[in-house]
Parts: sequence; C-alpha cells; structure tokens
Amino acid sequence: MLKKILVIATLNALLIGCSFGKSSTKSDWIVLENADSVACSAWPKREKDLDISDISFHPSASSFLVKGTNRNTSRYVYDLKFDDDEDVDPQGRANFEIGRSAQVAGVVKVGGADHFVVFEDRQGKTNVEFRNASSNVVELSFVMTDRLLSPINVYASRFGVWISYKNADQFVRFVFVDSRAGKDAKPVIAPLNFNEIPKVNILDSDGTIVLTTVADRQKTKFNVVTVDVSGKASTAMSIPTKVTYEIESFATYLRDGNFYLAYVDGDSLVGESSLKVTKAALEGGSLSVKWTRQSSLRNVHVTEPVFVNSKKGLELLVLKWVDEESTIARYMVTAEGIGKPTYAGVFKRGSRIMDAFSVDAGRAFAITRSKGTDNWEFLVCRL
Repeated sequence: MLKKILVIATLNALLIGCSFGKSSTKSDWIVLENADSVACSAWPKREKDLDISDISFHPSASSFLVKGTNRNTSRYVYDLKFDDDEDVDPQGRANFEIGRSAQVAGVVKVGGADHFVVFEDRQGKTNVEFRNASSNVVELSFVMTDRLLSPINVYASRFGVWISYKNADQFVRFVFVDSRAGKDAKPVIAPLNFNEIPKVNILDSDGTIVLTTVADRQKTKFNVVTVDVSGKASTAMSIPTKVTYEIESFATYLRDGNFYLAYVDGDSLVGESSLKVTKAALEGGSLSVKWTRQSSLRNVHVTEPVFVNSKKGLELLVLKWVDEESTIARYMVTAEGIGKPTYAGVFKRGSRIMDAFSVDAGRAFAITRSKGTDNWEFLVCRL
C-alpha cells in the first residue's frame, strides 16, 4: 500500500500517514509558521524488497532508476516511468535482470526507446552495453581496456551519451558515446582524471560537457573545464569567488550560455555560513562573472544546494534544519541576483534533497532521503 503524506508546516507540524516513528513534532522555529504545504509520497517497497539504496531521476528517459537489495540478499534494479505525479507505485514492476558482476549506470533514451547502460567485468576488461529496457537486447556495446570500472551516472544529449565512472585507482573519468551511430559507435574517453565527482552540465548546442570541481585543498576556489564530443579538453577556467571560510558544498546550472554556481561558504554544522550564488557567461571557452550575491545562514544547518527550473523560473533549493525539523528553502534566481527564501514543507532531521527536476509544464519535484528505523526512506515531493 502506497504511503502518501501531506507535509504541512504549522507550529505543531503533523506528518500525516508517515511512519517516521513520531506522529508529531513541536516547533519553535519561526520560519515553519510560513512554510507552504508539500504533497509527498513515500517510495514503497515491493514484496521482495529488503531495502532501497538509491533512487535517481533520468531526464532523457523520464524515468526513475531504483536500486536496492532483495530479501534473499541479492541486488535488484528496476526503472519506473514518471507520470507527472508524486504518487508513485512500483508494485508489480519487474527487476531488470543483470549478471552478478554487472552494474547499471543509468537509463537513457536512444533511437526513441529506453535503454539501460550496463557495466560488466569480463575476462579482465569492462564491457559497456546499451540494453533495450523492454527486451533486454544489447543494441550497442563496446569494451573498455581497464577493468573493475564502477559506473557513476549517465548524461544524455541529442548528440549522444556521456558516462561517468571510477577506475581501479578510484579516479573519476568520462567517456562519450555517439549513440546515433548504433553498433558502429566508438567510445571517446576524456583525457582527464578527477579525485572527486565533478558537477556536470551539458551544452545543448554541441553536446560539450562542462565539469566543475573545487580546485584547491583549502576549498576556496573552483575550476571549470569543458570537453567536446571528440575528447578535446579545454584549459581549466577559474571562477573568481568570494570565499571567507571554505566551500562546504556546491551546485551548478547551465542555461542559454549563463552559468550559475551556488555554494555554501563556511561550516553550516556550527551555524556560521552563508549561501553564495555567482552568475557567469560561458562563451568561447571562457567564463566572465556577471555578479555574486549572498544570503546569511546563521544558526541553521543546511544540506547541499540544488537548482531546479520550475514554472516560477530558476530556483535554488536548500534544505535547512534546526533541532528535529527540516524545511526546504526556495530562493528565486533572477537576472540580477537571488530573492528572499520562501519555505516548503516539514521533514525529518537529517533529510537531504537527492535530486530535483521539472516537467514541461514547469511543475517541480524533489526526491528526498532520510534515515529510517532500519534503512533509507525516500520521498517524492511536488513542490
């Protein structure tokens, strides 16, 4: 039975129909009095599911990819089409069958059909396969000379698919596949190694990938590098930032040549930090900063910021918490800066926004995760 809740922010916040252990919480946090209601659905387990380890949304296929463990301790993977509703129901959805040594990187639409991108170690090399999600037929494949590669994610464009992975040395790398070439597609490996997983954006004009990382050990600077579909990488571009303490977390967004960077400056766990947003123009392999704005984050803890393009415009979501309660702060990002936040919903302490996305009509959704009694609990929320 699907557990559906209406997360309502009041002074005595009640989480209706939700098995969070406590039927209600009391709040002295003034911002919760003005938080909007948020309709959420708790992602249900199927009969054979022991736990859910990860849920991600893949825009090109408009599907959720769900991973976890069966009650017999084997791994499972399945996808579920998104139908513009937070009310999800995977009951009866079959697992996608893969071998014990296989891992699924993501789901992408290729040639009008959805495909799973699968990594599998065979005879000392890693096979990468695009398998039709309906028939499980391998329609595109190639071999990576390295072995023990762990997939991270897939990023689709109209020019092909970028895939991120970790190699045996735990470096993060990227490979491009022109999926339009079908079985003749040849992988193009980007000549870059990253110690951490970069933030990823893709240029609509030509499929170039834009990768952003923290550039120094002091966590005060950012580097941006681009790689085109031929594998050619640009020189690293530095973004002039105003970091007072250190970068705790960050997010990026790219639209119409405008590059947005949001980051938390300082240690939010001790309640002394600020949220900063930089807007820059990305043109011809260079970045020129237009402005940087900030908002104080005093006496509040926050999780990693997330951008989403809603019907209101570009928004920055930051989940904040005090004591036992959390709420999502929504900052509008305009041509000139960021507005004062509005607040949405009341969530468990320790919740985190795992992903946010919107549909064509502009309705925005978020996937949140929190720690349950025995394992992770995931919510799909309409913002």
